[in-house]
Amino acid sequence: MQLWNCPMRSSGGISVPGIGVDGLTADVRKYRDGIEIYHVQHYRHKRGGDNEYITDITSVGEYQVSGDFRWVRASYQYGPPWLAEAAGGITHSRTIGGCRADDRQIYGQTCRPSQTVTTNDHNGHLRGVFIRFQDHTGAYHIEGVHY
Repeated sequence: MQLWNCPMRSSGGISVPGIGVDGLTADVRKYRDGIEIYHVQHYRHKRGGDNEYITDITSVGEYQVSGDFRWVRASYQYGPPWLAEAAGGITHSRTIGGCRADDRQIYGQTCRPSQTVTTNDHNGHLRGVFIRFQDHTGAYHIEGVHY
């Protein structure tokens, strides 16, 4: 049952106090918008010699202001860390860019600012649907179904 698809929703242009354009109260909208769902249709990370091949066909579900649900192109590899946890994968963090202070002084270099990049990985092949949601206490829960 989806609280935001209640068959008792008002219709016919009647304005109901506390109900938004999507037919939801603020409390119900908070639960709906707190749901994160990813569909990993195909993820494969293959290494061979000096080469590395990644295939990543992933979508994320999202709700629009009107309340309509749609799937949008996303990425398992660049998805949130909880996604790797739910899928049984791993998360890597690495720093790219930047240079040491003494390199700038010696060679007169200008450096790009460093940034930390976090990526997910999964050895082998991955397919599944993964969800993270908050309960009424604010605690997060994750679930996954591999297929």
